[in-house]
Formats: sequence, C-alpha cells, structure tokens
Amino acid sequence: MPKIHRGEAESINLKQGNHFFTQLRKNVSKYCDTENHRKHAVVTDLNF
Repeated sequence: MPKIHRGEAESINLKQGNHFFTQLRKNVSKYCDTENHRKHAVVTDLNF
C-alpha cells in the first residue's frame, strides 16, 4: 500500500465532505417546492 501523507488524506476527506454537502443541498432544493420552503432552504444553505 502506498503511504499517504496526512495532508493528502485531509484534502481527500475535505473533497468528499464538499461533495456530500453539494448532494445534500440538491436534495434539499428538490424537497422544497413551495416558495416558503425555498426561503427556508436558502437560510439552511448559509449555515453550511
């Protein structure tokens, strides 16, 4: 197995985390159809 430096591992984890949040936001926007919920989704988006 190749050695992975700690910095590399952290950046990989960060990329995976960002991808996770992107997917989550997409799911949230799919879920929020009405205008009221859409405003709420924008607020939650800012909290990430």
